[in-house]
Amino acid sequence: MKRDRKMLALGVLLLLSGVIGLLGRHAVSRTPWADMGWGRMGGKFPPAVSVESLPEPDSRGATLLRNYCAQCHGLPSPGLHSAEEWQPVLNRMLRRMDMMERWDRWMQVRSPTREEANLLLEYLQKHSRREIGVEEIPEVDTPEALAFVEVCSQCHALPDPRQHSVDEWPAVISRMKRHMEMMGKSVPGDDVLSDIENYLRRNADGGGV
Repeated sequence: MKRDRKMLALGVLLLLSGVIGLLGRHAVSRTPWADMGWGRMGGKFPPAVSVESLPEPDSRGATLLRNYCAQCHGLPSPGLHSAEEWQPVLNRMLRRMDMMERWDRWMQVRSPTREEANLLLEYLQKHSRREIGVEEIPEVDTPEALAFVEVCSQCHALPDPRQHSVDEWPAVISRMKRHMEMMGKSVPGDDVLSDIENYLRRNADGGGV
């Protein structure tokens, strides 16, 4: 009887491991952990971005980002960090993937090769968040610029308004609003967000509106 119970428990464990592993293999921009805002290793993580919203979505770098970085959490945007920040972040993620590949095989997490890791870093840094100092921002004395500084410096250094085009900024602002909500930051009202959007679009890459 004890042997039967042990075999049953082992069978259930293997079944659950297979289901979780299958989810890990097919994760692209959504995973159960991403839906809950948590990564497999614990800790809050910003909401996932869609594959279509990635820069150069058909490039080798974007493919590597989907294949490796969405194994454990939602697909991160390259604009989540600056070029300097991505190096230590990626190194930390590589160590975690290597650890899980070695010791938690039921997760079926794979680590990139050295060549793939270098290409992934190159992609992330190429499309990373471009930062700007307060003294460099355009229209520095306007209420819209002051709102931009106050709201957008809560989580990171100020992004350069020229990093995105006129048409790209609305989607970026919408994504940042979700990030602030997930991370428990103070979220401004729609009127303030509208002022910030208008400010960024006026000073966007390629000319404003």
